[in-house]
Amino acid sequence: MLLANSHAAVAQNSTIFGPNVYVFTPSNSVSSINSTLNTLNGNAQFSTSRYAVLFAPGTYTGVEAEVGYYESVAGLGETPSAVTISDGYLTSNQTDSNGNLTTNFWRSIENMYITPPSGDVLQWGVSQGAAFRRMYVNGAMELTNTYCGEASGGFISDTVITGNINSCSQQQWYTRNSSIGSWTGNLWNMVFSGVSGAPAQSVPFGSADSYTTLPTTPVSREKPFLYMDSSGNYWVFSPALRTNSTGTSWSGGGLGSGTSLPISSFFIATPTSTLAQINAALASGQNLILTPGIYQYSGSINVTNANTVVLGLGYANLVPQSGTAAISIADVGGVQIAGLLIDAGPVNSPVLFQVGVAGASRMSHASNPTSISDTYFRIGGAVSGTATESMEIDSDNVILDNIWAWRADHGQTPVGWTVNVGENGLVVNGDNVTALGLAVEHYEQNQVVWNGQGGETIFYQSEMPYDVPSQSAWMDGSVDGYASYYVSPSVTTHTAYGLGVYSYFDQGVAIVANSGISVPVATGVTVTDAVTVFLSGSGQITYTIASDSPTVDNAGTTADSASYISYVTSYGGSGGSCAAAPTTPAALSANATSASQIGLSWSASTAGSGCTVSYNVYRSTTSGFTPAAGNQIASGLSSASYQDSGLTGSTTYYYIVEAADGAGSSTASAQASATTEGSTSCNAVPSAPGGLTAAASSASAIGLSWSGVMPPSNCTITTYNVFSSTTSGFTPSSSSRIASVTGTSYTNTGLAAGTTYYYKVEATDGDGSSAPSAQASATTQAGSSSGAEIVAIAAGAPAESNASGGDYPFVADEDFSGGGDNSAVSAAINLTQPAANAAPMAVYQHGRAGVFTYTIPGLTAGAQYTVLLHFAETYWTAAGKRVFNVAINGTTVLANFDIFATVGGNAALVEPFTATANSSGDLVIAFTRGTSDQPVLAGLEIR
Repeated sequence: MLLANSHAAVAQNSTIFGPNVYVFTPSNSVSSINSTLNTLNGNAQFSTSRYAVLFAPGTYTGVEAEVGYYESVAGLGETPSAVTISDGYLTSNQTDSNGNLTTNFWRSIENMYITPPSGDVLQWGVSQGAAFRRMYVNGAMELTNTYCGEASGGFISDTVITGNINSCSQQQWYTRNSSIGSWTGNLWNMVFSGVSGAPAQSVPFGSADSYTTLPTTPVSREKPFLYMDSSGNYWVFSPALRTNSTGTSWSGGGLGSGTSLPISSFFIATPTSTLAQINAALASGQNLILTPGIYQYSGSINVTNANTVVLGLGYANLVPQSGTAAISIADVGGVQIAGLLIDAGPVNSPVLFQVGVAGASRMSHASNPTSISDTYFRIGGAVSGTATESMEIDSDNVILDNIWAWRADHGQTPVGWTVNVGENGLVVNGDNVTALGLAVEHYEQNQVVWNGQGGETIFYQSEMPYDVPSQSAWMDGSVDGYASYYVSPSVTTHTAYGLGVYSYFDQGVAIVANSGISVPVATGVTVTDAVTVFLSGSGQITYTIASDSPTVDNAGTTADSASYISYVTSYGGSGGSCAAAPTTPAALSANATSASQIGLSWSASTAGSGCTVSYNVYRSTTSGFTPAAGNQIASGLSSASYQDSGLTGSTTYYYIVEAADGAGSSTASAQASATTEGSTSCNAVPSAPGGLTAAASSASAIGLSWSGVMPPSNCTITTYNVFSSTTSGFTPSSSSRIASVTGTSYTNTGLAAGTTYYYKVEATDGDGSSAPSAQASATTQAGSSSGAEIVAIAAGAPAESNASGGDYPFVADEDFSGGGDNSAVSAAINLTQPAANAAPMAVYQHGRAGVFTYTIPGLTAGAQYTVLLHFAETYWTAAGKRVFNVAINGTTVLANFDIFATVGGNAALVEPFTATANSSGDLVIAFTRGTSDQPVLAGLEIR
């Protein structure tokens, strides 16, 4: 995909990513860049504007601008040094009326090399919901403003900073997988993992400093990002998984380890894209880019395929409207989600972001985990809304990377205990889930509930709810208040480093929280470096950490107005009242139930007094294997059975089970084995598609849509075949098939006016085709007589005479915004299809390409006009290579439109429509990207 703004006349925000993405090149003057940036950074805290700013590879001298709310800035180079800001800066330095930065949320910068002006430092004064990634700073940084105002950040990863970082008055910060010159400053909770140059671990924590320093990061994956190759083509880089890592992912040069994905593998969505279009693209195997804007859908974006990338640009904002999740991921591996802002909507959502399936058996994804990066939640503040949970994890091995969930304590909409209601920010039911940089604030019960085994958190920041109206309204059973970070009593393995929990009960009532953190007593459960802080208000946090055992002491002193802070260096790792490991599981049996599933069962182990038993399952294809972390497929099971799914047919699998409790693990069980059934081929046809609808959009086009079909076991839906006839009750056959598509919509064009067409759809998999769907029909609009020509525009071209042929002369391109001029071709164009409506041939040899809009002014409001759209495919030589959408005054008239599939290559095509001018006397014709490449238009006429 060539960079659309390589043409000098094209605006900086006229790329394939739409009007809210600005792409600068070194040919742009620094004054114009700074002017544009200073316009974009003026958003208010609860603005509805969303922007992404991209810098093409090259050097930019003297760029100086603030990065504002809802603004992401990134370089498009393969390495940070490919985009150099010399003698300049991109900064976050704005303050509130008190000179503080505690509300500097929702902004980011990544993949650039910055050298500040001589004597200056780069100031990045941010709080939660901000990211600083894959950067090279040739100099020093301050994580606040010029006057060291208070801030509540923050997150740095995959970055080199040659000078000193001064955290100044930052309350807390997490830095991982980076290299820094040095670090000064600390307040309550500064955490480092895999960082060269990090300060030494504080011993004890909080005595003089509050540094938690881990030599490596146990498991991580950097967020995916856009880049541009030397030919101006866009790609998305998907970084590889790293384990026990230190330093940057790109220290070896180039992009680093990972996979480059062509932009053609992505559906590029805008807020005008329908949920059906997005989900159809995802179901067909495409990745997804959500361009900046606010997406309000009555339903969830559904990610069902492994290794799918969903990349939000410029704080793409999801707001569910009907009580569903905003986004859901199936229990599949390798999914990467990044760059989303999710608001609760007007109807309560039980959960806003669902990962996996609640209550279902889970698969291990240890070798290919799902990662969720730079994803932020809001309950109220910007829009009125409620949600019971913000995120629920029902999948194993998920990586959470810089997550902030916030029940708003202020905003442009009313907030309050019974207004913007939210119970929990994060609920983790999956095993071996890792959180790297987690902030959860102000929810009305536990901020975090961790039920899964093997969890690990590195850096946690939390404020308890400000607005608790009374103690009786905030009781966890008989316990005062809700612990912010709650690990369930059934958990036997959990590790947490660098946890900070703060209170500010501001209702004038002495609210008591028994503890900031609550964990079970077990040898495998430990907390290292925790702090509770009384910020202001009334009441207290009595203990920093509370246990679930009456025989094990709680830890930490009271944090209240008299003694505002309490540190705990180490807690846990003791079996408490559980003193004996369980007995070994016996009678393990394995039984293959299909080509992809084996069921396991065993006799329950005997638990010691005061102990709770759970089970860990291990699998190998080698007999006599030794149980280890690398072959563990399930942990923390409470029942003596397990269903292992997603297996390969005709394969023998070997299993071992161990039991565990608070005192330790049993010896391994005897090995059991089973061989999956032999056939993994698809041996069943799918069910018939349902929900087929047909609607005429013009005198020559009918749009179809239908519901996707769930494939049978071991099958994949490969295509949907569309059939049409002018006879009701027809039988589908090869002669009536008009299209084969992978999505769940199709526009049938080139039809006769005033004619009824009947349609049926069949689904196809490896075993054959389904029965046909129920029939749907629609009648094309009545044809309008050819009125007087009002205007004929040669898209992307100079004026063209009809002296040598063509229905009318065409004026030079006008009335457009966005897109770029296609290079002219010399190939002869077949004019058979347009017949008498053909434009001069030269019109079809030019074109406007990209995402663009024509606004035709000066018409009579409410009057009907004929719109003729002229197309020719002069580049691609096969169907499916260019697929796009067209809307007139907001109504889609061409969906997933494919010129080549309709008329072939180097051939003219005219699509006529009847349209009514809007109240301003305009016809607004918008061309947006579909499933492949970008729109192109040769010309248009209005009659």
